[in-house]
Amino acid sequence: MFGMLLLLGIAIPSSAQDGPAQLQPIRPDIVEAEPAVQAAAEAMFRQAGETMKSAPAMTCRSTVKVMAGPEPRTVVVESKFGEDGSMQVEGLESLIVVKDGYINIVLFSVHDRFIRVPRSMQPSDNILTLFNERSLAGYEMLMREGQPPEVWLEPLMMRSVGKPKVTGLESVTTEDGTQLQRILVAGHLGSGSIDFDPEKKIIVAARSKMYPLTGAEDFSWEMTLEPKMAFLEKLPEPITFDPGRRIPVTTRSALDPVARNRLAVGDPAPVLRLPLLDGTILDLAEMRGKMVVLDFWATWCGPCKRSLPEFNQLYIEQGRNEKNVLVYAVDVMERASKMEERLEIVSTFWREQKYEVPTMVAPNDAVTKAWGISSIPYTVVIGPDGRIMEILVGYSPNSKARIDSALKKDKKGRS
Repeated sequence: MFGMLLLLGIAIPSSAQDGPAQLQPIRPDIVEAEPAVQAAAEAMFRQAGETMKSAPAMTCRSTVKVMAGPEPRTVVVESKFGEDGSMQVEGLESLIVVKDGYINIVLFSVHDRFIRVPRSMQPSDNILTLFNERSLAGYEMLMREGQPPEVWLEPLMMRSVGKPKVTGLESVTTEDGTQLQRILVAGHLGSGSIDFDPEKKIIVAARSKMYPLTGAEDFSWEMTLEPKMAFLEKLPEPITFDPGRRIPVTTRSALDPVARNRLAVGDPAPVLRLPLLDGTILDLAEMRGKMVVLDFWATWCGPCKRSLPEFNQLYIEQGRNEKNVLVYAVDVMERASKMEERLEIVSTFWREQKYEVPTMVAPNDAVTKAWGISSIPYTVVIGPDGRIMEILVGYSPNSKARIDSALKKDKKGRS
């Protein structure tokens, strides 16, 4: 279910990077349904939740189709709930298994670790503690737990509606003649509907459409979700869990490659081997014996643009890498996915700014993960022994003075 939430795919600039975000939903006036209609819809939601909770065991296959951009995307989430209280929810990017008194969470993007903690009475309590949001457990697990509709409605709608409120209720007939009740909802991000089968007392479909965004008039995002549920006395096969070579950890930070690799003064500098704009490959390991200053930046980063002129001046003052201090910029987090595009973007920017300091270019996020970098600009001073002497996060008018001070330290760290 974690991966499904990422299908929203909206990139909104962080206020910490370059001013406040400008993309805002263009919301129409929302008229809530009459009290009687709201009550009827809420009763259906409760019935759907009770159906999923009361079955001794069940399986659910949720197919989610997202139309955003030129190519539609489809994600299938498989979930199983055993008569013994075991649970399994597997999506595109994650696996959650509740079994033998533990909850196990695997993020497929993290190849060496997984989270394993003693399960709470309600496993979504573990999700809340670890990720600060209960809805990340997914609507299937939340409904199975018996959580109220206000908790599982947002994840059911893939969080594309935003605190959905009932705006209407319609009777519809499917092509095969099934009579359904269609509950209309709307929120601060979008609107949609949920189809309820009154005979089986289950939800059979959900769909949503996000509102247009100011500053991105061509933006569009639509979703359909179709769950296929089977209610059983017992699962055909028990739920099992095999983490492979992953080792268990108990916190989200220990799982996160960036958080667990966050550097501190005195740590050895991680591996860094990247190309310059002319294609020359630089290896940090070959710079041992000299002081090294690295400034991690990106072309879209406002604070980076303010710090780069001073960093370029530092390069000139320290002898243009011909003495005992080596100064390099390192481009990371560029929004282009292909290396050729990144090189073109950075080359054009560097040429327009007429910077002399050489810059490396990272092809992907491996560098930011290895160096524990979550925001830029991020500047480090590395001693001749290859250990970190100074770390500067963000831009400050005194950044260059701090770098100069660190460079005056001798090999023993004395000023």
